[in-house]
Amino acid sequence: MNSAARKTSQHALERAVDQDTDPSTAPALTTAAYLNAIRETRATVTEAVVKDFVEDIDNIART
Repeated sequence: MNSAARKTSQHALERAVDQDTDPSTAPALTTAAYLNAIRETRATVTEAVVKDFVEDIDNIART
């Protein structure tokens, strides 16, 4: 979620700069903006890396 919040904030800043909008009058960040940022967020690791990590947890973790 933190990543989505940063992304949404960055998009809002970019829109304000592109539109030469006064930040004090710019529209507030909306739920729709956050949901859109979440939809655009992609995994930073591959499925293979996740699988290897989970296997390591199973093999190395103390039980």
